[in-house]
Amino acid sequence: MDDPLLSGVIDHNHLKVKHIDIIQQVEEKDWNNFTKYESELENKALPINSDTLIEWINQCQEDSSDFQFKHFIYDLHLIRNNYAYQIRSPVLVNESTFTHDFLASFVKFIAPKYIKGWDNEQSVSAKDERGVDKRPDVIGKLFYNDRFNEVFFIEVSYSPFHYNPMDHAINDHTKLRKLGKNALDRNYKKNHKHPVFLFHLYSEYLYV
Repeated sequence: MDDPLLSGVIDHNHLKVKHIDIIQQVEEKDWNNFTKYESELENKALPINSDTLIEWINQCQEDSSDFQFKHFIYDLHLIRNNYAYQIRSPVLVNESTFTHDFLASFVKFIAPKYIKGWDNEQSVSAKDERGVDKRPDVIGKLFYNDRFNEVFFIEVSYSPFHYNPMDHAINDHTKLRKLGKNALDRNYKKNHKHPVFLFHLYSEYLYV
């Protein structure tokens, strides 16, 4: 479906119950733009397309939280509109393509200003604290007084349509917990009390 709400990318009712802080960032009239649709969808054009989304985004200042949130919806709309996602193909949407499609938009959304670098490399925290070679899919670095702290890690366990992601997901979940503990220990040793965020994508879920 060519609509972020109706395709399930954005679940308005779930946000109202579980994430009221997000709802408060978007005015009610904006949600109304998404929710005005007929109950009978057969042979009718769906209300949201790229042009109307761009117009919706451009109502905001570029440095505002509204702009960041709306642009993220637009990015999800483009991804979801891709034929491979429409047919839910585990072959065409593998772990590499899903990471490439989704993560750039997601990282831009969660850290639009203060994260200066993210890449797949050895975690310095894991090396310092446990002496091990651990390479998450993404490391987010916060630079502070010419030093950096690792403040978020992301793991992608197969693609959203993979038939059986659980073995890989369980291993990645354990890996993320260890990375988070290492990073907290390293940050606190430097007297930098920065929190550490862990993001895990598998099946059709994003866990934070």
